[in-house]
This record gives sequence, C-alpha cells and structure tokens, in this order.
Amino acid sequence: PDVPDKPATCGLALDNSAEWGRDDVLGKLMAKFEIRLVQAREGFESVRKDWLKHAEGLGETVSVNTPHGALEGVFEDMDSTGGLILRLPTGERRIISSGDVNLIGMA
Repeated sequence: PDVPDKPATCGLALDNSAEWGRDDVLGKLMAKFEIRLVQAREGFESVRKDWLKHAEGLGETVSVNTPHGALEGVFEDMDSTGGLILRLPTGERRIISSGDVNLIGMA
C-alpha cells in the first residue's frame, strides 16, 4: 500500500519478473511454507533464532501497547514461548505475550 512515511514492499516485487500468475505466487508461498513447517516440527528454537535474525528493532527502544497499558523499553530478545523480552528503564525485564509494538521514531 502507498502510505506516506510508512515504507512497505512486497516480496514478489523484489523479483524482476514482470508478471506473476496465481500459480506462481501459490507455488512460491507453498515452498516457503513447507520449509517453515519442517522447521517448526523440529521445535520452536530454530524458528525463534531465524525470526531474531530478521527482527526489526532488536536492541532498540520500542513502545508496546498491551492489554494492560503502554510500556517503553529495549527489545532484548524473544523467550522460548515467543514472548518479547522488554528491558524497562528501571532495569526490570518484562515478557510481553501480546500487544502492538512500535519502533521509537518510526511510529
């Protein structure tokens, strides 16, 4: 989508192919899904490590709107259940299992 000040892209747009048919898209999606499905069957830890390799904001200050209120801190890690580990300004570490995360300065 074209939204001012909000960069966005489509993985398919990164390929220089001029036209994508439904079968092309579904074929690529199914191949990638199969890789992740096999990985997930081996356990969450490898999924977690791959996700963290690409995690935007890791080691940076983020704000998180949770069902219990807003928090701000450094996105330190992801725990073994997929929870975001947030270091608060007080030094306390919180595990966030649900909420909207915004990068500071990019929200």
